[in-house]
Amino acid sequence: MVVKKINFLIVLALPLFGFKCITKKMRENFIQIENQMPVNVYCVPSYDYPDTTLSFINKERILANDSIYFIRTLSTKRLFYIDLCREETWNRLVKQDSLQIFVFDEQVIKQQSWDEIKASKLYLRKLTYAYKDIINNKCKISVQ
Repeated sequence: MVVKKINFLIVLALPLFGFKCITKKMRENFIQIENQMPVNVYCVPSYDYPDTTLSFINKERILANDSIYFIRTLSTKRLFYIDLCREETWNRLVKQDSLQIFVFDEQVIKQQSWDEIKASKLYLRKLTYAYKDIINNKCKISVQ
């Protein structure tokens, strides 16, 4: 009976070991974004500079990942959950040493079709940063 309980607990605990733990050090390497705009925004990174077709993502994926991309007006948040402030990670993900961040108005994302957003380039800003810019700014980006 005790063996069955132990086996049951092990089976329940196994999936927890499958998740990659985010350490405090990794969180320190996340990019922090300050939204100084008067609207809530979605900040979406693209590693495909200079491509601006927005084919790397879609509306459903943006909305499904609020915690990764969404930032309220006049607030600051660590985003993307990738330690892009580490050179090793940057070099692995960013193709041309330029990270693009597309900034979308929350209402545009929620109300317009993705085809219309792409065709009319309905992003508020397209920010481009080299690794040295990110590091020189202490992993902080201001959206104005």
